[in-house]
This record gives sequence, structure tokens and C-alpha cells, in this order.
Amino acid sequence: MRPMARSALAHVVEVASRRRRAVLWLDDLENCLGADGVTASAPAELVQGRPGRVVVLAAMRSQEVRRYEAREESRLTGSDRDAWRVQREVLHLATRIELQRHWSPEEIRRARAHEGDPRTGLVPGSCDRFGLAEVMPAGPELLAAWHNSTRVCNAFRGW
Repeated sequence: MRPMARSALAHVVEVASRRRRAVLWLDDLENCLGADGVTASAPAELVQGRPGRVVVLAAMRSQEVRRYEAREESRLTGSDRDAWRVQREVLHLATRIELQRHWSPEEIRRARAHEGDPRTGLVPGSCDRFGLAEVMPAGPELLAAWHNSTRVCNAFRGW
């Protein structure tokens, strides 16, 4: 599930909490933080007691992450500082995985092995223009296209 706006987040979290298994995808996490957005308690409540059943994934550009470094706090005052602290708390709860922007030669080689598949054919040709961080957020749309496809293929086996 992927909320398309911060205002939809509460509904998506509620739906995910009723599912046996769920993946909550928060692309551009910075847009999900703040009023009516993700708080430190929301992901914890969603996954609590359901290890491996609920996964919360989020993507955030490096420059946005830097806005939550400790030295930035001194530039804020009053309610802005309080909101910033709540938002930073969410980031501190996350396990951070940094992705290299460009594909490795091995990743490109594996992707090229499936160039004939129309569902994955764009990937090898885009490696010189787009990095993994630009391609990965399209995951929900790619998965939907994959499930709606009429051609069966094992293109992602081994990734």
C-alpha cells in the first residue's frame, strides 16, 4: 500500500493493520512527516507483535535527510523546532540503508540478461541516466504491472 497524500496515511495504516501481511511504502518520506503524517508511534504500532508480517519502507533523498541533522535544530524556534523534533524522532527509529546512486556492473549485467522482457526492458537502458534511487520508488507500479502481465517470466529471480 502506498498513500498518495499525507491525508491518506491514517486510512492506509488502518487498512494495513487489518491485513494478515502488508507492505507500507512511503516514497519521499519527508512529505509524510508532520501534521496528520507519520509519527514515531505509527510504524511501531503497525508492526508491533507482527514480525515479518508488516514491513514499512520509506525513501528519502540525502539532502532531505540532512535537514534533520542536529546542527539544523539551532536554526529553528518555537513550534517549528517542536515539529522538527517529532519528525526527526521518526528518522531515528528507522534502520537506514544508503543506496549508491548508480548501478553496479554486476547489477547492470543481471538486468541486461532480461532485456527482452517488456516489463523489465527499461531498466538496463536507463542505468546511465537514472540511478537506483530514481528507479526503486516505482516499485509499487512495477509490481502492479508485473501482476497484471500476461507473460510469465522469472526476470527478478536472484535479485
